[in-house]
Amino acid sequence: MRLVPSGSMSTHALPLPLALDPELRARLERIAQAAGRSVSELAGAVLRDFIDENERQLAAIDAGIAEADAGELIDFEEVRADMHKKMSALSKR
Repeated sequence: MRLVPSGSMSTHALPLPLALDPELRARLERIAQAAGRSVSELAGAVLRDFIDENERQLAAIDAGIAEADAGELIDFEEVRADMHKKMSALSKR
């Protein structure tokens, strides 16, 4: 299978050889067919979503590390007290 992202990415999409085990390929083909999309288009969308989410997570981790390095930390006991207060309020509903 050759992976070519949908036209929304770039008019110069590069083919990407992708080795899939037969079961995974069959599942991907079934979903693509049901969605009315090509296997390449669907695989490209899945990879794009995966990469977007991982980049978002890495940025959040980097931001957290920068805050910690700057001393912007919350005391554990303060967090515990806040969570206890919120849990108590929820249990009273």
